[in-house]
Amino acid sequence: MQDKLGTILNGDCIEGMNSLPAGSVDLIFADPPFNIGYKYDVYDDQKAAEDYLQWSRDWMQAAHNALKPDGTFWLAIGDDFAAELKMKAQEVGFHTRSWVIWYYTFGVNCKNKFTRSHTHLFYFTKDKKQFTFRAADPTNRVPSARMLVYNDKRGNPRGRLPDDTWIIPPDVEQTFALRPQDLEECYQPDESDWYFPRVAGTFKERAGFHGCQMPEQLLGRIIRTCSSEGEVVMDPFSGSASTLVVAKKLGRKFLGFELSPEYTRLGTERLADTAVGDRLDGAPEPTMSAPQTWPKKKKKKQQLAKSEESPTAASTDVFDCLNIATVRLDPQGRFTQVSDLYCQMTGYSPQELTGGMTPLDLDHPDDVQVNAHRLQGLLSGKGTSKVDKRILHKDGRTVWVRVSANRITDSDGNPVEIVGVVEDITAAREAEEKLRRSEERFRLVANAAGDAIWEIDLPNQQVFRNDVYARMLGIRPEETAGSWDWRLTNINEDERDRVGESLKVALDDPETSHWAADYHMRSAAGEILFIQDRAFISRDEEGNALRIIGTMRDMTEIENAQKEREQLIRRVQEAQQLESLGILAGGIAHDFNNILTTILSNTSYVRSDLPKDSPHRELLSDVEIASARAADLCQQMLKYAGQGRQQKTQLDLSSEISKVAPLLSGTIGTNTRLRLNLHPGLPLIEADTSQIDQVIINLIINAAESLNQEQGEVVVTTGQSHVSASDPDINDWLPRPEPGFYVTLDVRDTGCGMTPELIQNAFDPFLTTRLTGRGLGLSSVHGILRSHSGSIQIQSDGRSGTTFRVLLPAGADGSPSGTDYVSDTPAILIVDDEPKVRSAAARILERAGFDVHTAVDGMDCLAVLRSHEKPFSLLILDLIMSQMDGTRTFEQIRDDYPDIPVLLMSGHHESSAPESNGHQPVGFLQKPFDTEKLTDVVTRALETQHSTEERI
Repeated sequence: MQDKLGTILNGDCIEGMNSLPAGSVDLIFADPPFNIGYKYDVYDDQKAAEDYLQWSRDWMQAAHNALKPDGTFWLAIGDDFAAELKMKAQEVGFHTRSWVIWYYTFGVNCKNKFTRSHTHLFYFTKDKKQFTFRAADPTNRVPSARMLVYNDKRGNPRGRLPDDTWIIPPDVEQTFALRPQDLEECYQPDESDWYFPRVAGTFKERAGFHGCQMPEQLLGRIIRTCSSEGEVVMDPFSGSASTLVVAKKLGRKFLGFELSPEYTRLGTERLADTAVGDRLDGAPEPTMSAPQTWPKKKKKKQQLAKSEESPTAASTDVFDCLNIATVRLDPQGRFTQVSDLYCQMTGYSPQELTGGMTPLDLDHPDDVQVNAHRLQGLLSGKGTSKVDKRILHKDGRTVWVRVSANRITDSDGNPVEIVGVVEDITAAREAEEKLRRSEERFRLVANAAGDAIWEIDLPNQQVFRNDVYARMLGIRPEETAGSWDWRLTNINEDERDRVGESLKVALDDPETSHWAADYHMRSAAGEILFIQDRAFISRDEEGNALRIIGTMRDMTEIENAQKEREQLIRRVQEAQQLESLGILAGGIAHDFNNILTTILSNTSYVRSDLPKDSPHRELLSDVEIASARAADLCQQMLKYAGQGRQQKTQLDLSSEISKVAPLLSGTIGTNTRLRLNLHPGLPLIEADTSQIDQVIINLIINAAESLNQEQGEVVVTTGQSHVSASDPDINDWLPRPEPGFYVTLDVRDTGCGMTPELIQNAFDPFLTTRLTGRGLGLSSVHGILRSHSGSIQIQSDGRSGTTFRVLLPAGADGSPSGTDYVSDTPAILIVDDEPKVRSAAARILERAGFDVHTAVDGMDCLAVLRSHEKPFSLLILDLIMSQMDGTRTFEQIRDDYPDIPVLLMSGHHESSAPESNGHQPVGFLQKPFDTEKLTDVVTRALETQHSTEERI
C-alpha cells in the first residue's frame, strides 16, 4: 500500500481497488463517466443502461472494500443515473448522509430542455455512526445569516454548516455559501455571483487536457470536512487529477486510478508541480474573519463607481455593518486611514492614529517583536497576512483582534499601500477561555473521582471518557474516544443484548431520566471486570434524549470477595457435613461391631457343640457369613470416617497398581479396555497397602460402571506433581491440598460424564446411580485419602468422560522406588518461539513436579544456559524458530555444553532432526502432544540419560 501512495496508477479501477488491503482508505471521491456519450479518451461512455448500472455496482463494491470502517465516500453524478447509482451504493453497504446539489454558473446549454446548471453530489459513509465529519473546523463553516444580512448579534459567531445546495460565488475571498433567501434582495440569475463556477474552458484553473474538471474549492470543502491531515484520499477516476492535487495541497496522502495512459501521464506531471500548502485555485482560502456581502442590485453600478474612486470607501459601510473595522497603511507601515469602528476598538482618535502611529504602537509589548517581523514580511513582498493578536486599548486593557491584510502594488510591482480589516474577537476569546477553563475543571474533577465518568452527545455521537475509564480498561487515554457501540462489543456476550436493550428502552422513554445496569466487561488485557454502571439522561422539551452522562464503578474486587466468602461458607458447610457423617458412621460401626462380635462368638460357640451331621450347622454357617459381610460393611464405614485400621509402609504406587489391576479384568467386563500408563521411579508414599488397594479397586470399578455396558476405555496413569498455593481450585467445595510434592493417580473413563451437581455430591455416603450399588465406594475412598493426608479431585464436562485424580504426599525422604533421577527435582529448559506452546508445555511439566525454565529462541536459550547456576537435566528444543533455529542452536549447545541432554521437538517428522558431529539427541517429541505424551517422553528421556550416566 505504501508504495502506491502519492501516485496515479494506470489501469482499471476495479482491479486496482481490489488489490488494495481491505480498509486502507479514509476518503474516496469519485466522478465517474455519466454514460451520456462524452469523449473520455479510452472510456466507453455509452453503455447499455443495464451494463452501466452493473459496472457502477462493481466499482462501488470495490470502493466499499477498500474504505476504512469509519471512511467516507462521495459520488458526483449527472441527472440521468443519479437515483439509480444512489440505490446501487446503498446495495453494496453505504449509508446516505446527504444529497447535495452543486449549483454552478456557466451551465451546459441544451437545445430541447432547460439548461443544465447543477450536478448531484452524494455523501455516503460506510458506518452509520462512525465517520469523520469535521463540523467544528472554522474552514468548513459559513457566516450566520442573522449576523451577515441582518446584523443580529444573536447569531452564532462561529457561523453554521453550509446547506446541501451549494451556491458559491466564483470571485470572492472565501468558499462559504449563502442561501438566496438570506440576501437583502431576491437573486437574479443574469447577475448572480454566488455559485461555485463550473471550470469552463477560459478559466485559469482549467488543466486543459480533460473535458470535465471539478473546482478545487468544491473539492477542498469535501476533503477538509471528511478527512484529516495525513489520511488517505483516493479517486478511482483520476481524470484531470484535481482531487489528488487538492488532497496534496491540504496535506493528505493520496492515490488515484486512471484508465487512460495519456491522462495518467498529464495528471502525474500536474501533481509534480504541486506542493503541500499551495493555495487552492479559484477563490482564496476560506476565512470567517472577513465575510463577503452582496450589494443590492439597484446600487451595484453606483458602488462600482465609488470603489474605483476609493478602494475602501465603498466597503467601509459594509464592514461597519458587520462589526469589522478597516485600516489603510502607507508603504512604511503608518496608518493613513482608519474607520470609526477601529477608533472605538483602540480608544484613539483618527488624528492620533494617522499622525504617524503604526500597528506596532498598539501591539502588546510581549508580541511586538513577532508582529514587527510579520509586518516587515508583508511590506517586503508577502501578499497577504492573517493573524489573531493582542492590542492595547488606550485605557490599558487588552483587546484581541483578528487581522486580515493585503499588500497593494502598482503596475510595476511597487508597494502602494496595505489594506486591512480588523475584527474584535475579545468576547469570543474570553468565551473560549472560559470554556477551556470550565472543561479543564470538569476534566480535573472527573479524573480525581475514583469512578470512570463518561458522556455521550447523542445527536452528534461525540463521546467523552475520563482517564479513570482508560486505566480501568487498560487502554491509553487517547483510545477512549468512540461510540457506545464500541463499549457494547466489550461487554460479555451473554449480557450484551440485555444491557444494550435496557439502554435503548431508557433513551426511547421520554419519562425516563435515569438508567442503571450491572454487567461484566473485558479489559484490553483480557481481564473480566464486574461493572456497576449508573447514568442520567438529559432531554429537550419534547422528551428527546440529547445527552447521557454516567459513572462506571469497578466492583470486581467486591464481587470476588463475595464469591470467596460464599465458597468459604460452602466449604465449611461441606466439611461440617462430612465430619458429622463421619462421626455418625464411625459411631454406628463401632456399636455395630460390638453387636456382631456377640452374634459371631455365640454362633461359633453353638456350632462347635453341634454334631457334624446336624442340619443346624448349615444355618449357623449362613449366620456367620452374613455377619462377616456386615463386619466388612462396618470396616467401609470406618474407612469413610477415617478411623479404619492402618498399617502404613513405604509403598511404590505404580508397582502396587500393576499387581492389583490385572485382578479386575473379570470384574470390569469384556466391553471395558483397561489401559495402564504407569511411570516408574516415582517417590515412595507412606500408606496402608490394603487401603490403597481399596482406593485403586473402587476407582477402577466406578469408572468401568460409568460405561453402562458399552464399549469404552479406562486409563490409569501415575505421576508426580507439585502443588502451590496459587494453583486454581478444581473442586472448590473440597479441602485444598497443602502445598508440596505429591504422587498422583489419575483414573479416566470415556463414559457419560458427571454433572456439576453429581460431582459436588459424589462423596456422600449411600449416594449411588447404580441399581446394585451401595453408595459407599467413593465415600470410603474419600475417607481413606483423608486418613493418608491425601486429596482427590474430579474433572468432567458432563457429557463425555470423567477423570478422578488422587494426590498422595510423596515420602519424607522423597526416595524413588527404582531409579533416583527424581530425588533432586530435574531442571528442564523449554526453547520454543511460539508462546502458547511454550506456556502449555511448562504448565504440564511443572504439574508433573519438574523445575521448568523457558527461552524464546536460540539466542535466549544460550543466554539462559550461561546465567543458570546449576546444570539443566534436560533441554527441550524446537527445530523451527525464526531467530536462530533449532539446528544452529543444537550445534552450539553441543560445542559449549556437551553434557546437557537435548530432546528435540517439531511438527515435522523425526527424520528432520539434525546430527551434530556424531552427537545424537536423547529423544524426539512429535507435535502435537498431550499431557500424557509429553510427560512420558520427558520421563523416558531422563531415564535414558540416567542409565547412560550409570554405565559410565
